Amino acid sequence: MGEKNSAEYSWSSREEQECVSNYIEGALNYESNARTKKKQPEIPIDQLAASAPDDVPFLYEVMKAGMLDDYVLFEDIGRRCPFAVSVFQIPMVDGIEKYIRKFVVVHPGPRGPGKLGLP
Repeated sequence: MGEKNSAEYSWSSREEQECVSNYIEGALNYESNARTKKKQPEIPIDQLAASAPDDVPFLYEVMKAGMLDDYVLFEDIGRRCPFAVSVFQIPMVDGIEKYIRKFVVVHPGPRGPGKLGLP
């Protein structure tokens, strides 16, 4: 089997989703091994993920929500080629919209007093 020419290589969203999954798993394994080496007690995976550095806590929450495919479609494909999203099938677009509503849009917190102290 010969070496693939980069011009002939066809990137896939499934491959990217697997890479993100492996990144999360690797980071969690690293954190777990570090705790073992320090002789610290095991903690639940949710706490382990929350204590991981960088973007692992966010990606772990996306994975737990079952939205890694939507993450890849929006964050990778959508940002590189927004036009591509316009030709996706309706179920794919619905998944992306759910991802955006859950993880991208900043939801307002409870209403507090404004600048003038009025509710």
